[in-house]
Amino acid sequence: MKELSAITKCCIWVWSALIILAVSGCSSSPARYSPPAGPGPQTVFIAERDYQTTWNALMRALEQTPGAEIWYKANEEGKVTLRDAEVPVFGNCLCGTVGGAPLRGLVARSVTIDLGREAPQLTRIRIHCSYKLPFSWPNVYGRSSMQQDIECISTGRFEQELFDRTARFLYPQ
Repeated sequence: MKELSAITKCCIWVWSALIILAVSGCSSSPARYSPPAGPGPQTVFIAERDYQTTWNALMRALEQTPGAEIWYKANEEGKVTLRDAEVPVFGNCLCGTVGGAPLRGLVARSVTIDLGREAPQLTRIRIHCSYKLPFSWPNVYGRSSMQQDIECISTGRFEQELFDRTARFLYPQ
């Protein structure tokens, strides 16, 4: 009977150790953040028109672009800054994954545009979009424990659509 109680004690000890290991594994963060891969899209375009004509076309294109409210513009400097806008992740940017699932939601989009003279009839348009996703990391109880802004990479959709709108004013058919 004493041998049986020693075996029972050993089994209880092994099961307790396994349960402790399993519980400690559950308390660690199961989800790991993986950032999006890739350098991002082309954001520099060349317009075959003089600087002032390109500037005017860009201003007209921005007036017709939904969610593009001008916050700052300086013609002589060739700089335009748009007010930050909230847009969905899908179709606008890539934010990476947490635990293998792609991040979704609304991101804050910041846009700056720089124009520069390349030649008398060539103007460079650089459109830069940056996206930040506010993300709440859950704790072991499923509640939000830490807030973090995650940098996302643009898909280039907004930049290309804005350049295409500008090009329609530069090269009417």
